Amino acid sequence: MKCVILAAGKGTRMLPLTEHAPKALIEYQGKALIEHVLEEFAGAGFKKAGIVVGYFGEQIMEKLGSEFKGMKLEYLKQKEQKGTGDAVQSAREWVRETEFVCGSTDVIVGKKDLGLLAKEMRDCEAIVLGRESKEPWRYGCLKIEENKLVEIVEKPEKGEAPGKLVNAGAYKFSKEIFESIEKTKESERGELEITNAINLLARQGKACFVKATETVKDIGSLEDLKK
Repeated sequence: MKCVILAAGKGTRMLPLTEHAPKALIEYQGKALIEHVLEEFAGAGFKKAGIVVGYFGEQIMEKLGSEFKGMKLEYLKQKEQKGTGDAVQSAREWVRETEFVCGSTDVIVGKKDLGLLAKEMRDCEAIVLGRESKEPWRYGCLKIEENKLVEIVEKPEKGEAPGKLVNAGAYKFSKEIFESIEKTKESERGELEITNAINLLARQGKACFVKATETVKDIGSLEDLKK
């Protein structure tokens, strides 16, 4: 099975570190963020990774080359940074297969949980990895009914979160996700959000979730990096 790593964004929450470099190459514990991510995917048994690049993408390509710990790397260019949904869509021709696992460079998911995602599909076209949070209102909250994902509620008001399980930023998709992205409208910031595409599938009863069994390191901002 292939995996897709989203590494095209500008990383504005990481400024000034991302003024002249992509977020994927920010150092964390002696390695670039993307190296931590790829290590977990390689450890989970993935053999091919498609890395979606854009902002300073040539730096990522020069850093990693065509192989990482036995995993073949290919680079998929997102022409414009138009959101996570558009980034996933950039991988459409490369994926080809029915199913793939998707992650990003600012979320380090353990190999055990990546393995769980790779095995799961059931009767779903999208599976979201969820993790528990003490502050669910800061994230996309998973609304669950009868063990099905019915909606990802983005940053609800404090006290109004549908539960403590939040979107961990790792997914498994069938090829139907690409059609869902095509049907998705741009968000208020003018981007195609992958969560909105997942919600379209959720409304059709085609979305599921798995709960993380390991610590998920979400490092999307300078504050997160310091913590």
